[in-house]
Amino acid sequence: MPPKPSLQSDTTPISARSLKRTGTYYVDEETALIEKSKHEGGDRYVILGRLFFCVAWIAVGVAAVRYLEGWSALEGLYVIVQIITTIGYGDITVSSEHAKVFMGLYVVLTLLLLGAILTDLLDKFVKTNQEILRAKLRKVQAAMVDDVVGEDGAKAAYGNMNELLSSFAIFAFFVVVGTVFYATYESCSCSHGVTRIDGCVDEKCAATGGATLSWVDAFYMALITLTTVGFGDHSPKSPTGRAVGCVWMLLGVVATGNFVSCFGQLLLSRDKEQTRIDRVSRELFNKIDKNHDGTLSRLEFRTYALIKFGLVTEENLEEIDELFFAIDRDGSGALSFNEIMQHCDS
Repeated sequence: MPPKPSLQSDTTPISARSLKRTGTYYVDEETALIEKSKHEGGDRYVILGRLFFCVAWIAVGVAAVRYLEGWSALEGLYVIVQIITTIGYGDITVSSEHAKVFMGLYVVLTLLLLGAILTDLLDKFVKTNQEILRAKLRKVQAAMVDDVVGEDGAKAAYGNMNELLSSFAIFAFFVVVGTVFYATYESCSCSHGVTRIDGCVDEKCAATGGATLSWVDAFYMALITLTTVGFGDHSPKSPTGRAVGCVWMLLGVVATGNFVSCFGQLLLSRDKEQTRIDRVSRELFNKIDKNHDGTLSRLEFRTYALIKFGLVTEENLEEIDELFFAIDRDGSGALSFNEIMQHCDS
């Protein structure tokens, strides 16, 4: 009989309480919900703490460049966002020696302290929307494909492809937003602040030397920006363009990274699937069959299955064998607990 949970703190009869079987134990579901709530509450505080740290760190950077270079708050934020996303247009740069020293150190510390934290927070936001798209794709596939039964069936059949499609949809959304906004709102700009174009008149922008941006230029700028290449030949110019760009760059760069990651995962999954489909060679079979009796024991079959389903490679297993022989100095063909602890777990 599985052990019953201790209910000393609660006099409610067991029959009136909700018990959930987990493995070989029965867990008080009410207690489990309380623990889950505590865990989620703790995660919420961690996220808020990280968000506060990110905002404070960005504020420090903006305040510093305002003091050292005399930039506006928007210009400072615009440059800090370029640092976080590693875009680096180069359209606004520091000039004083003090500012260069500060900026060099700030960039390194930002990448170390802020890059991973902020990227993780933004990644959660992007993936939440990606999951919504994936759910819609699964519903459509379940309804249209006869061989697919329900959303779980669609997930099993098209999971990796749905990941790629949903991540591409979000990436494409940011490309379209950037292209449309900058091609229409900044078709011509005299810029402002430290990058203001001398002699340019807003009312006669194109005729007085303003920076023009065609639809092709805007599309090119969107792709170069979101991939963090940031050539700098085209960049946001107007105050509104830079304000929008701060949000667009942060979210768009994360969406691009997610799309690239999903594409890589799809290729890897296809390689693993091909390994699973391909027949095992006689040479590999003979390598696994250590005692050469023409059959595979249960342990030998484990090796076969690991290779067959793409969980490990032959090279991985050969390296593990080399490690075994390196530890087995007495040539006994077996490793004691102390030998393993000394060489692997120390």
